[in-house]
Amino acid sequence: MRERAGRLKSVDAVIVNGGVPRSGEIPMHLLPGQAVNLRTGTRCDVAQLEHVVAMAGLGIRRAFLPR
Repeated sequence: MRERAGRLKSVDAVIVNGGVPRSGEIPMHLLPGQAVNLRTGTRCDVAQLEHVVAMAGLGIRRAFLPR
C-alpha cells in the first residue's frame, strides 16, 4: 500500500492482491488472455506460446518501497 492507513476511511473499495481478503475487500484475479509483441503489435492467445521470457521493472522505485 502506498497510502497511509488513515486513507482507508475515505475509499470506495479496497482491492487486494494475494492473501485472504478480509470482509469487504475485493480479491484481484489476474487471468492471462493475449500476449502482445511490443515491437510489432501482433497478438496471440497465451495458450499458443511455447517459450516465454518476462521481465518487469519499476519506473519510480521510491513509490513502491517503504520510506
